[in-house]
Amino acid sequence: MIKLHTRVFMDSGIEYIFDISRDAFLSKVIDTNGKLHNGFIHLTTKDEQKVSINPVHVSSIEEIEVNTEQRIGILK
Repeated sequence: MIKLHTRVFMDSGIEYIFDISRDAFLSKVIDTNGKLHNGFIHLTTKDEQKVSINPVHVSSIEEIEVNTEQRIGILK
């Protein structure tokens, strides 16, 4: 199964991958007036690491497809 994730690049060079679509990420970092929140927001990465980021310091985002199926091979 293919699932959409969002890769976020921070000004510091740190990269996070969140288990949410680009649109869901944007809805968390943009207020009702269409401006970026200038404060910490709390998210969980795809590896279940809890992080707090300030959206003002996001340099770019990218929506990526992740295959969530795990196949187990049997050796003969």
